[in-house]
Amino acid sequence: MRRALPLLAIAVLATPSATHARRAPDSGGVATVALTRDLVAATGEALTHVPLAVLRDASLSPLARAAHPPIPGTRVWSRVLTGITPTDDGSSWLLTPGSRSLTRSVTACLAAAEDAPWPGRALAAAGVSPTVTTAAEGVTVRFPTPVSVLPELLTGCMLLAEDAATGAFAPDAGGFAGRADAPGGPPLLDRVVLQAVGRGSDGADLAVGAATTEGGSLLVAPWPDVLVLVFDDAAREADPLGLRDGRAGFQRDLAPDLLLAVRHGGRGGGATHLLPPGVAPDRAAGEGLAPGEAALELQQLGADAPTFAIRAPQADLLAVDVADRLALLLRARGWAATPSGGDVAGEIVRWRPPIDDPGLALLSLAHRLQLPVPPKDAVALLGGDRSSRTSAALTLERRWMDDRRAVPLLTASRWLVAHPRLRGVRLRGDGVPLLDDAWWSAP
Repeated sequence: MRRALPLLAIAVLATPSATHARRAPDSGGVATVALTRDLVAATGEALTHVPLAVLRDASLSPLARAAHPPIPGTRVWSRVLTGITPTDDGSSWLLTPGSRSLTRSVTACLAAAEDAPWPGRALAAAGVSPTVTTAAEGVTVRFPTPVSVLPELLTGCMLLAEDAATGAFAPDAGGFAGRADAPGGPPLLDRVVLQAVGRGSDGADLAVGAATTEGGSLLVAPWPDVLVLVFDDAAREADPLGLRDGRAGFQRDLAPDLLLAVRHGGRGGGATHLLPPGVAPDRAAGEGLAPGEAALELQQLGADAPTFAIRAPQADLLAVDVADRLALLLRARGWAATPSGGDVAGEIVRWRPPIDDPGLALLSLAHRLQLPVPPKDAVALLGGDRSSRTSAALTLERRWMDDRRAVPLLTASRWLVAHPRLRGVRLRGDGVPLLDDAWWSAP
């Protein structure tokens, strides 16, 4: 049976090798993938390392779901683990079968280090530090407080080996070559070549954010990015955008649909919350937005006008456009915008939840933006059932927004366009393309 897609992916239609022969008579070939620089490293890791667990996708066919039954008591399946078993109240878990590489992998993934994968950073934001030990019956993970989401955390952890690939591909000169001894069997593609989007990438077989499909397949990530404005303490107090009086007028003046139409193909929309659709439960699309349009009344500013320094990543053209629009909103409110210095400051951050669990997603954002997570909230975000964790996440999200610690600006979809003959590509929740089960169909 073929190796399944890693991490948070929507699992591909994994079928026996006979089915592969029927659906892909022409196995082999090379796929060239053009990505933004932030995706190149993550995609390389997904090619070369097998995840400890993978979220199941309920949208797949019964045959596909049957190919990867969940580990009992969880909503994940795995090519590494056969058991993820809680003991006591969930403050201790047993992972089976155990191995030195598994202990090393879990320890590195859940560590509170700046360069740790997202599970470790989420636990660090909650102030929770686990202990990982090897036991005769497997690997034990102990937490200082009940944690019900270890299976979900493990979807962000890769199986590590000393100077060796554990996934479907291994690095070679100029790309990644399929491994004959890959988990579940060798991939159908012979090689994958990654390159950064830009000059020379027009002929890529799979490209991120392409302006047009031109007969190709459009692959859209399960949830969008969120652009967030983060104030410093002085800006929170000064409230230069008038958010104390509500966000409806601000969202109307921001005109997110116009910004997205110009720079992002119209794929996205205004954001009234930090957790995007696909992660948080469905919420009223127009909640917090004011109907109609109103022209900005720009003021003639004097030399003594207060200044707001807006920082935006210059490589992110949509964020730059948003910064320019915010400068107009500030001027209409009597403030002058500047790229540096300023009486107060704010930064535009593009954020993407790493998983569809609201509690873990919000902890990931807390670490990214250094937002406060009180101990009581941390316990609620990590423990209990999904409903209680969601309720805790939405409550903390609202508190951050009411305190103007993080202001949602807009959502921006992430998508790739695949060559019409390149089949079986899937997108992980964080937008990383997965090619373990990709193949070239016959012309």
